[in-house]
Amino acid sequence: MMTKRRWLAAALTLSLAASAFSACSSGKGSASSAPQPAPGGSAPASSAAQGETEADGALTELHFPITEKPITLTWFYELDGKTSVTKKSYGEVAAYQKLEELTNIHIEWQHPPVGQTKEQFNLMMASADLADIVFYDWRNGYPGGATKALSENLILPLNDLIEKYSPNIRRVIEEKPEFGKDLRTDEGFYYCYPGGSYELYQRSAELKPAFRTFGWQIRQDWLDKVGLDVPETMDEWYEVLTAFKTQDPNGNGQADEIPLIHKGNDINQWLRAWGSYYGFYLEGDTVKFGPYDPVYRDFLETMNQWYSEGLLDVDYVTTDGKQFDAKVSGSIAGAWTGATSGTLGRFVQLMKEKEPTAKITGTVQPYVSGGKPYNFDGASFYPVEAHGAAISAKCKYAVEAAQLLDFGFSEEGDALYNWGIEGESYTNDNGVFTLTEKITNNPDGLSLDQALAQYAPGANNGVMFNSNSLWNQRMWLPEQQEAVSRWSVGSGERILPPISLLTDESSKVADIMNKVNTYTDEMLNKFIMGIVPLSEFDDYVKNIQDMGIEEALVIEQTAYERYKNR
Repeated sequence: MMTKRRWLAAALTLSLAASAFSACSSGKGSASSAPQPAPGGSAPASSAAQGETEADGALTELHFPITEKPITLTWFYELDGKTSVTKKSYGEVAAYQKLEELTNIHIEWQHPPVGQTKEQFNLMMASADLADIVFYDWRNGYPGGATKALSENLILPLNDLIEKYSPNIRRVIEEKPEFGKDLRTDEGFYYCYPGGSYELYQRSAELKPAFRTFGWQIRQDWLDKVGLDVPETMDEWYEVLTAFKTQDPNGNGQADEIPLIHKGNDINQWLRAWGSYYGFYLEGDTVKFGPYDPVYRDFLETMNQWYSEGLLDVDYVTTDGKQFDAKVSGSIAGAWTGATSGTLGRFVQLMKEKEPTAKITGTVQPYVSGGKPYNFDGASFYPVEAHGAAISAKCKYAVEAAQLLDFGFSEEGDALYNWGIEGESYTNDNGVFTLTEKITNNPDGLSLDQALAQYAPGANNGVMFNSNSLWNQRMWLPEQQEAVSRWSVGSGERILPPISLLTDESSKVADIMNKVNTYTDEMLNKFIMGIVPLSEFDDYVKNIQDMGIEEALVIEQTAYERYKNR
């Protein structure tokens, strides 16, 4: 059993914190003004009796099994790459097997094919035939966001389910209203059980990050061979990539080096060097859209130059995960972007076996000369991640689903989801959790995260709070620690907080951005590859204007102003 969680002192009294729920009791924020499909199933007669309840019948704790009669819930959830190395489904992961045993709820996992998550999600939403639980990026991945999904009666507003059947996440919201602020729409509706971070509860005015999970990575041994330092500015990056192209840093006597590799539209990450973002972001208190910025042309010109000079992989648009891995492990790639563990940590361990002299390091977020590095990874700054588990309006067992999802925020769920199985993947010495050697030095040659992923989702994202203690143990490689230190330099001041749109706004923005995003994604690579000359950039801007981007920006600005006043 995990030691008592050290929750932060409540900023408000319980009665005041409870207003996060009662906000939906009157006026425009009334729960009755939103779609309120009745859950197809109800708690079994034994459920309420299994846990302690308050005077109004709300559960004060979960009790197991959640249901005496076995039931099945379907769950749409992308299978992450760390797990897929050894498992075909989350149903094979020890933590989720334990979850089924505890709850008496069988989970039928729906994993979209690799690379098709967005397509499969869109098809599911268009057909209105949703899984019982859908884990997805409701903030950025669905045009119109959660508000639109609620208004279309696709997912349930969770206010009643949280208040009555989710004692653990309810306690979080009561004790830290800031968490609830980021978790509900401007109309007052909770819509998902999220992932998040303990440490980000104490978010400062300066937006100090808790930890970094993504950034730029480069072959340090190649830098040493060409006599250059780790690049920071775009001018320095150009010098480094050119040297990688011309000076044979892999030492095989062939001109086979690919200085910079990417997978598809990941190339848009370089827009950050101009203090812009491939989406909506803030400049001061003004909401902007990166692919509509004047500096977007500067970004395209630079990427087009790199592409034409062979500094950027000519096959970046079609490169998949296996090809990406082959280029790095085959010692022909010089730089790339990726995650702290799934990319950097994995390659460091892999290359030590294949090429012991290889060294990979992280770099500061790139920036143009005279500027400064910016970070746009909201998960590193805001306590509520964009991804979360919503309950479908078609779910026949909404009450049971709510309790299942709430489990991740309990002490037992925290231990199970972060660490896995005691005695196998971790040990517990008076509340101090430590990963076992089976994880840290896996006998089958798995990386730490791949080994842990057999037991728990703690190395990935999930319906849980990521443990900072686990994070520190996962970041045990010197290369990871060095990279995280450099990635932490970037300012988060331009990250757009988790705003939400009203129902009529979400429909309008969804209509506009469906067209805009499709067009900008298409034109991004056409400009970079020279299929469309940059002399047509003004026509591109005019086309985005005609699609309604200015109206979308006004709506996003209005939503941002509301967020500040929540």
